[in-house]
Amino acid sequence: MRRNIVIASVATAALIGGGAAGTMAFADGGGSSSGSQTASHRSVAQQADSHRSSVQLKDGDEGSSEDATEAKAARIDAQDAIRAALQNTKGTVIAADLDNDSQGLVWEVDVLAKNNQWHQVTIDPGNGKVLGSHVEHDDDDAEDAAQARSALKGSSTSALDAAKAASAKGKVTKVELDDDATKAWEAETTSGKGHERDWHVSLHSSQVTVDHGDDDHGHDDDDDNDDD
Repeated sequence: MRRNIVIASVATAALIGGGAAGTMAFADGGGSSSGSQTASHRSVAQQADSHRSSVQLKDGDEGSSEDATEAKAARIDAQDAIRAALQNTKGTVIAADLDNDSQGLVWEVDVLAKNNQWHQVTIDPGNGKVLGSHVEHDDDDAEDAAQARSALKGSSTSALDAAKAASAKGKVTKVELDDDATKAWEAETTSGKGHERDWHVSLHSSQVTVDHGDDDHGHDDDDDNDDD
């Protein structure tokens, strides 16, 4: 995932700006400086809350157990998260990842726009609400865009198609374009038993095959895709 900017920083920057505005009002000697400062802080708090996910999980140990907990907590699946992101930002979805960060549990969806700008759209996995959207800036943006478009040229399988195909193997927690060696979609799933698997989804047929480079989860059985 292209995670160069954390959306939570928007709220932090706003908090700093709000504090500065309150300080200036106090220096001016206005009689309403206290009220203005309080209102400013309240506005910042409301803005921060608007970026918080409705799904809040306790921090746990990194690993399959935490990933399984995140997968079970998400009511909005990868397909719906991708749809919501595309309604917010037009373009081509290159990746979608379920992640527990400072905002809480969120879907982070990377969208490549027609002008080759990279956008990250954050979706609440509890209700499908768009929590935020921003343009990412990186020195490799142009190169990454060219590689992604080259890999997808002539393909018939979108990120949404890949998520749908991989969902037959379990609950999809990540789908991402591999534009390097395999030229396929990479998908991660978690079964109802908490077992994780990595898959490749063909760009041309949506066929799902096991990622043989998945050393960490290669011992799991293929029939772990039940959600019971």
